[in-house]
Amino acid sequence: MDSQSVKGTPESYLESGFDGGELVNGRKRNVLVDTMGCLIIVRVCAAHVFDGKAARQLITDMFSFLHTITKIWADGGYSGPELSDWLWLQFGCLIEVVRKQTGLRGFHVLPRR
Repeated sequence: MDSQSVKGTPESYLESGFDGGELVNGRKRNVLVDTMGCLIIVRVCAAHVFDGKAARQLITDMFSFLHTITKIWADGGYSGPELSDWLWLQFGCLIEVVRKQTGLRGFHVLPRR
Protein backbone atom coordinates (compact mmCIF):
# COMPACT_ATOMS: atom_id res chain seq x y z
CA MET A 1 0.00 0.00 0.00
CA ASP A 2 1.36 3.39 -0.96
CA SER A 3 0.25 6.85 -2.03
CA GLN A 4 1.32 9.43 -4.57
CA SER A 5 0.41 13.11 -4.66
CA VAL A 6 -0.03 14.68 -8.09
CA LYS A 7 -0.70 18.20 -9.29
CA GLY A 8 -4.32 19.02 -9.96
CA THR A 9 -5.96 20.55 -12.98
CA PRO A 10 -8.42 23.46 -13.11
CA GLU A 11 -11.25 20.91 -13.41
CA SER A 12 -10.26 19.17 -10.16
CA TYR A 13 -10.28 22.18 -7.84
CA LEU A 14 -13.25 20.94 -5.75
CA GLU A 15 -11.41 17.80 -4.63
CA SER A 16 -7.94 19.31 -4.31
CA GLY A 17 -5.71 20.03 -1.35
CA PHE A 18 -2.12 20.79 -0.46
CA ASP A 19 0.22 17.96 0.55
CA GLY A 20 2.85 19.60 2.76
CA GLY A 21 5.18 16.61 2.65
CA GLU A 22 5.38 16.52 -1.14
CA LEU A 23 4.72 20.27 -1.62
CA VAL A 24 2.04 19.49 -4.18
CA ASN A 25 -1.35 21.14 -4.62
CA GLY A 26 -3.73 18.60 -6.12
CA ARG A 27 -4.89 15.06 -5.46
CA LYS A 28 -3.53 11.91 -3.87
CA ARG A 29 -3.76 8.38 -5.24
CA ASN A 30 -3.79 5.63 -2.62
CA VAL A 31 -3.08 2.23 -4.16
CA LEU A 32 -3.06 -1.36 -3.01
CA VAL A 33 -1.23 -3.89 -5.19
CA ASP A 34 -0.47 -7.60 -4.86
CA THR A 35 3.04 -9.00 -4.40
CA MET A 36 3.60 -8.98 -8.18
CA GLY A 37 2.62 -5.32 -8.47
CA CYS A 38 -0.79 -5.88 -10.06
CA LEU A 39 -3.35 -3.29 -9.02
CA ILE A 40 -6.00 -4.47 -6.57
CA ILE A 41 -7.70 -1.16 -5.74
CA VAL A 42 -7.06 2.57 -6.03
CA ARG A 43 -8.82 5.55 -4.44
CA VAL A 44 -8.31 9.21 -5.21
CA CYS A 45 -8.78 11.96 -2.63
CA ALA A 46 -7.61 15.50 -1.96
CA ALA A 47 -3.85 15.69 -1.39
CA HIS A 48 -4.21 17.03 2.16
CA VAL A 49 -5.91 13.84 3.42
CA PHE A 50 -3.61 11.93 5.79
CA ASP A 51 -2.54 8.49 4.50
CA GLY A 52 -3.80 6.71 7.61
CA LYS A 53 -7.28 8.17 7.16
CA ALA A 54 -7.45 7.40 3.44
CA ALA A 55 -6.22 3.86 4.11
CA ARG A 56 -9.32 2.98 6.12
CA GLN A 57 -11.61 3.58 3.15
CA LEU A 58 -9.19 1.88 0.76
CA ILE A 59 -8.92 -1.22 2.96
CA THR A 60 -12.66 -1.37 3.66
CA ASP A 61 -13.36 -1.26 -0.08
CA MET A 62 -10.79 -3.98 -0.73
CA PHE A 63 -12.20 -6.34 1.91
CA SER A 64 -15.71 -5.92 0.44
CA PHE A 65 -14.65 -8.17 -2.46
CA LEU A 66 -11.38 -9.80 -1.36
CA HIS A 67 -11.34 -11.69 1.96
CA THR A 68 -8.07 -13.67 1.76
CA ILE A 69 -5.59 -10.91 2.68
CA THR A 70 -3.83 -11.54 6.01
CA LYS A 71 -0.91 -9.07 5.81
CA ILE A 72 -0.38 -5.69 4.16
CA TRP A 73 3.06 -4.18 3.55
CA ALA A 74 2.86 -0.41 3.59
CA ASP A 75 4.79 2.82 3.21
CA GLY A 76 5.87 4.77 6.30
CA GLY A 77 2.90 7.13 5.92
CA TYR A 78 0.64 4.33 7.12
CA SER A 79 2.49 3.74 10.40
CA GLY A 80 0.98 4.16 13.82
CA PRO A 81 -0.99 2.05 16.26
CA GLU A 82 -4.38 3.55 15.33
CA LEU A 83 -4.43 2.10 11.82
CA SER A 84 -2.85 -1.23 12.77
CA ASP A 85 -5.22 -1.72 15.72
CA TRP A 86 -8.25 -0.81 13.59
CA LEU A 87 -7.16 -3.17 10.80
CA TRP A 88 -6.68 -6.06 13.23
CA LEU A 89 -10.02 -5.51 14.99
CA GLN A 90 -12.03 -5.01 11.79
CA PHE A 91 -10.50 -7.62 9.48
CA GLY A 92 -7.99 -9.72 11.45
CA CYS A 93 -5.23 -8.48 9.17
CA LEU A 94 -1.71 -7.28 10.05
CA ILE A 95 0.05 -4.25 8.61
CA GLU A 96 3.84 -4.12 8.35
CA VAL A 97 5.50 -0.80 7.59
CA VAL A 98 8.53 -1.25 5.32
CA ARG A 99 11.14 1.41 6.01
CA LYS A 100 14.31 2.51 4.27
CA GLN A 101 17.56 1.04 5.54
CA THR A 102 19.45 3.55 7.64
CA GLY A 103 22.52 5.14 6.10
CA LEU A 104 21.49 4.68 2.46
CA ARG A 105 21.21 7.70 0.18
CA GLY A 106 19.35 8.00 -3.09
CA PHE A 107 16.99 5.48 -4.65
CA HIS A 108 17.08 1.86 -3.45
CA VAL A 109 14.53 -0.89 -4.01
CA LEU A 110 12.85 -1.69 -0.71
CA PRO A 111 12.02 -5.28 0.25
CA ARG A 112 8.34 -6.21 -0.10
CA ARG A 113 7.45 -2.94 -1.84
